Amino acid sequence: MATEFPHVQFLSVDVVPAAPHVPRPNVEFEVYEFMQGILLDDESQDVVFLKVVMEMVRDYPTMLREAYRVLRPGGMIYIHDFIPQLWDAENPDLVAWRTNPRACHLFDIIRGRMLGAGMDPDACVKFPQWLSPDSGLWNEGQRGFRDIQSVMRTSPLCPHEGFPCTDQLGPKISQYLRQLHIMSSQETFGLLRDFGIDEGEAKRLVDEGIEETSKHEGCGLIKSYQIHAIKI
Repeated sequence: MATEFPHVQFLSVDVVPAAPHVPRPNVEFEVYEFMQGILLDDESQDVVFLKVVMEMVRDYPTMLREAYRVLRPGGMIYIHDFIPQLWDAENPDLVAWRTNPRACHLFDIIRGRMLGAGMDPDACVKFPQWLSPDSGLWNEGQRGFRDIQSVMRTSPLCPHEGFPCTDQLGPKISQYLRQLHIMSSQETFGLLRDFGIDEGEAKRLVDEGIEETSKHEGCGLIKSYQIHAIKI
């Protein structure tokens, strides 16, 4: 995005340095606990992106109020996140217990621990209501957002080359999603440990989930949500 829009200044914030980046004159990188507050002035930003922060944000309504605070009037909030759950490839309305019992068990543990920590694993479906002016979320004169749009997309958690789950993705995207699945699953180990699960049990849960979803018979779906709205 920074390459496509060289005239725009970007600021990337994360809790840890996630990956090396190519230096660009219009991008700055900062690392701090942004869940405790975004270190930016009021009404200083044109756009705020919240991308896959579900598992880090204990209090998403407060994060939305922070995004509102730093946005200029007429600025855009863009949220891209997913529900931590695996869905049946033949019927996406059903959780994939039929094909992925181990992975679903792992997701159930994660969801339960998130709830126990005060987090909302189903926040994605609540964003449109939270963002609306009459949601009750806003305080200190904040007025909410307008023109709220929410799009849900399904994609295979781990695409399998040569099978129908890759037909709409293409080989490059399929390979990327497979690698992303392995990396994110391995990172789940740290999340489970943070939730107080024994090291050996956490490793077993992650390994079994990866093994199951890596087989084409266990091609479950992930639901991701893209929500954008304009600050009033």
